[in-house]
Formats: sequence, C-alpha cells, structure tokens
Amino acid sequence: MENYKIGQLTKTMGVSPHLLKHYEKFDLIIPTKDHETNYRYYDFGQFGRLIQSKKFRNIGFSIKDTSDLVKGIDNTKLNEMLSKHIDSLQVEIENLKLQQKLAIDLYDSSVECDERLNQWFIEMMPTRYILIQSDNKRLIEEHHSLIGEINLIDHAPITESLLYIPKSNLKTEDFSYHWCLGISQTALDFLQLAVDERFIRIDSCRVFTTYLKVKIPYTENKVLIHAIKEIFTAYPFHCSGDIIAILLKSTCEDEILYQYFKIYIPID
Repeated sequence: MENYKIGQLTKTMGVSPHLLKHYEKFDLIIPTKDHETNYRYYDFGQFGRLIQSKKFRNIGFSIKDTSDLVKGIDNTKLNEMLSKHIDSLQVEIENLKLQQKLAIDLYDSSVECDERLNQWFIEMMPTRYILIQSDNKRLIEEHHSLIGEINLIDHAPITESLLYIPKSNLKTEDFSYHWCLGISQTALDFLQLAVDERFIRIDSCRVFTTYLKVKIPYTENKVLIHAIKEIFTAYPFHCSGDIIAILLKSTCEDEILYQYFKIYIPID
C-alpha cells in the first residue's frame, strides 16, 4: 500500500501540519508510524477521512461528534445525529437573530442620542420595573439581580442600567440617587419573567425627555443633576414623579471619560 509523507498530504489537501496533528488526537486521521525513523506516513485512505472530517466540521459538528461520524456509525444513527444538529443550528440562528436585533437597537439609540443631544421632547415612557441596588453608593445586597435562577445581568442590554433620582433633587442642592437595574414590561413578557416584591413598578406616563452627555464622575460633583436642572427648569413644566436616567453608552475623548444618558422626567 502506498504511503505518503505529511508534507505530501498537507500540500495536496491544502491543510496545515497543526490541523493534521489536531485531527490525529481524535482519530480523525490515523497515520502509520515508522518506529525506526519516528516518521508518520499516511495511506491513501486518510485523504478520504480528511475530506469527511472537514465536511462535518464545516457544518458545525464538534470535533468529538465528527470523530464518531468518521469512525463509522450505522445509517439510523447518522440521520439522527444530522437531525439533532439541524435543530441545534436553528437555536443558534434564533440566538443570532436576537443578538442582531439588540445590536441594531443599541446602534439606533446611540445615533438618536447623538442627533438629539441636549434637545428635549415630550413622549410616553413605557411601563418598566426597577430593582434598586444602592442608596447612592451603598449597595443593598439583598436586592441582588437574581429572579429565581434567572440573572437579569445575563439579559443585558434588555436589562438596563439606570439611575433612579428622587424629584426632590430638582429643588435642593443635594444629589441623592439609586443605582438600579431596569426592565420594561415588554421585555419581561418576552423573557417570560415575573418580578418579585423587591421591584418598583413605574407606570407608563407622559415625560419630558432629553439626552445628556456628562463627564465621569458625575455623582460627586453633581454634574448630572445640574445638567438635568439646567435644561428642565428653563421650561414651564411641573415634575410629577421621580426621574429616570438610563445609561446608554460610555466613550473616551481626549482622555476624558463620558457617559450618555436618556433622561425621563414625568410631567403633568
């Protein structure tokens, strides 16, 4: 039987020696070893095994499953593995579609923030639930991000990072706030989650909305609340509820860190 050196196989098939060695670990490729020279040789059948291995790897089978397929299984098992793999790929496709939608939403919100920065408009804020996780910078440890076995952090950016700012801040020189996790009613329905008693429901309401860009840190120097006051108090609106500031993005420009917020101020 004709045997071929590793260089002949890699050149003919256009693969690297590293790939061959990796495949050999899982018995996808089985060389013949010359114990006197310690060289590895490959019979003609290994060319076919390499093609079979690449075929299954290229459609997403794991290296272990590919090894089972190449070693040889009965026809029923082969069709069963292919069918299960198709189902697995469909799940991946749905996950990728969701990731694409979330990426589009993030991009759209970033562009809208840039276009409407420091402008204001009136809209309806959708119903959302917030989980207060701090009083200023003091963590409320019992308000962890778990709902049963579901971690809200795992669902960012569907889950929002936001500041919940008491409306009293508009009339004082103090700045008190709560860092929170927020999630809309629509997102809860999508994730099929039910919130517990730790959450505060913020009903849909008419709001004064603006986008603000502030330097970090914005809590110690009160720059965020000052920016909110500056734009809101210039107009004859009455604040009827606590303020929500949703963190949209962070940037670094000329070595200065900035964060961008979408501000919701409930009005009558």
